[in-house]
Amino acid sequence: MKRPEQALQQAVYKYIRYAAPCVLCFHVPNGGKRSKIEAAIFKSMGVLPGVADLLLFWDKTFAAIELKHGNGKQTDHQVEFHKRWVDLGGKYSLCRSVDDVQDTLKRWGVL
Repeated sequence: MKRPEQALQQAVYKYIRYAAPCVLCFHVPNGGKRSKIEAAIFKSMGVLPGVADLLLFWDKTFAAIELKHGNGKQTDHQVEFHKRWVDLGGKYSLCRSVDDVQDTLKRWGVL
């Protein structure tokens, strides 16, 4: 089964680790298939639908990168998270390639 968004995220994560070692970067594993019981447990533990694919922290700055392959669109939960994140002062970018991420990190002053 092909998973182009997963491959994109792996490439982006590897790039960030290499190009911006000062950045704390991680993925919150919200997605995927889960049993109803496991989903309920995760929800009770604070899982938040729509959290961006990668969260980044550096120099008292917080940012989120949502990755989409091709013409993929954000879900309603992702749009809501995006708005809340920015309202709280976070940086946010929707990226479709490693080049997009590189441009974003330059714009944010990380590179």
